[in-house]
Amino acid sequence: MAVDVSLILSGLLIFCRIGALLMAITSLGNMIPVSIRIGVAACLSICLTPILRELVVPMDSWEALALQALGEIARGLCFGGAASLLILSAGWAGQLIDTQIGISSAQVLNPSLGEAITPFGTLYRSVGVFVLFLSNGHSLLLKGIIRSFEIDPLKLTEVSRIGSLLEQCLGIALTLAMPVVMVTVIVDVTSAVINKAVPQVQPFFLSLPLKLVTGIGVASGSCMLLAPVMDKAGIVLLGG
Repeated sequence: MAVDVSLILSGLLIFCRIGALLMAITSLGNMIPVSIRIGVAACLSICLTPILRELVVPMDSWEALALQALGEIARGLCFGGAASLLILSAGWAGQLIDTQIGISSAQVLNPSLGEAITPFGTLYRSVGVFVLFLSNGHSLLLKGIIRSFEIDPLKLTEVSRIGSLLEQCLGIALTLAMPVVMVTVIVDVTSAVINKAVPQVQPFFLSLPLKLVTGIGVASGSCMLLAPVMDKAGIVLLGG
């Protein structure tokens, strides 16, 4: 039986891109070990090679093939970095909420992420990952992987494209954090008015626990916004 060398080389090139993509999704931290990511990349490459072999044609010489493999790794890193922004934006929203309600200094080390993160930052990032899989976001990511072979993900490195991605992710973070921001601003304005009218009451000392309680309540309720916001954003960032 003859061995189709071209098919094997196409599969290796696809593996280079998908493997780099999964390794570049830093928002998952160390929750998914490297061995599992490589195994998933290998399985996806085997399944997608018959479909994508016409889009990934290996070069004739070994030198050109090596450069082509490096190009596939670079493309995977670009696409994986863009996909990571979706989960990171939920974490940014949680950190903004922690700042508004005054618990941003309560940072703890998250071993799975290898960094110190605030309480609501941890909560929103974890819920974001859960919502991503619950809303079938993993299939959207798979469609994005296939589409990445039809377009050039290196275009993501263009200044205008990077600005657009950051703008969308900051919009997601502000949308998720806006209910808490509005409540805390109302509490601060009310405290300022009371302090102006009755300075003996010293309302700012009373506003601190009030901001904490109302902020936690509103932030817990606003977690319901994660599903529709991230679902719409996922279509734009991963599928669009």
